[in-house]
Amino acid sequence: MRLARGAPPAPPYKYCLSGFDIVSKVKSQKSKVKSQKSKVKSQKLKVKSQKLKVKSQNWSLD
Repeated sequence: MRLARGAPPAPPYKYCLSGFDIVSKVKSQKSKVKSQKSKVKSQKLKVKSQKLKVKSQNWSLD
């Protein structure tokens, strides 16, 4: 019995793999979000330090 043009039925282990793929994709997404958040945090810290620098410069101008 031949299939009429098309992919052969996927063996069961493929389904397990796809489930694992989904899990790993979700994990990588979460780690991406984490890195984004840490980037934002570091940006905020940079801004804070910049503001402090400006303040100290203003004091030195007086």
